Parts: sequence; structure tokens; C-alpha cells
Amino acid sequence: MVAKVAQGMKSEKLTKMESTQMMMGPAVTTTTFIKGSLEPAKDFLKGRLLLILQANPWLCGTLSKRGKDVYLDYPPVVEAGDPVVERCFLTVGGAQIR
Repeated sequence: MVAKVAQGMKSEKLTKMESTQMMMGPAVTTTTFIKGSLEPAKDFLKGRLLLILQANPWLCGTLSKRGKDVYLDYPPVVEAGDPVVERCFLTVGGAQIR
């Protein structure tokens, strides 16, 4: 089955080396622990993430396999309130950590 690219997304075919390297291990994730109030920190970090994604929209892309080829699908432009920002930013809990 061939994956379809969502409307409005850019799609870049990965090189053979990129295709094999990208499929070898798990995705890279980052966890940030903060001390203090959640909301101000969340707003600040989400704002910084938005600036980073606007400069580098491919960072919020997804890999898709079409036949034997692997593609990176990503939005050409990232705007505030875009669902891809929410997908790349997750707040867990809100409980106080000591």
C-alpha cells in the first residue's frame, strides 16, 4: 500500500543512506523537568518551539514509506496554533516534582 501525502504538505525523498539510517533505531525524544509554575514555563517553551519549527519546519515532519522509498513529509510553513506544534509539544501531569 502506498502512503498518501496530506494536502499542503511538502515531501522529500530520502537518500538510500538516510532511509536505512532513519529506520535503524527509535525516535529521539527529549524530556525537560522544570521547577516552579507550569503555565509560564509551558507558554515560554511552546513559544520557543514555535520559533524553531518556523525556521526548520522539517523538524516536525513524519517519515512515510512508499513502495521501497522513504519520504519526509512536513508542512511548508508552521504558524501559531498549528496542530503540528501541539503534536511536537506535550505536557504531562502538572504535578509538583521535588
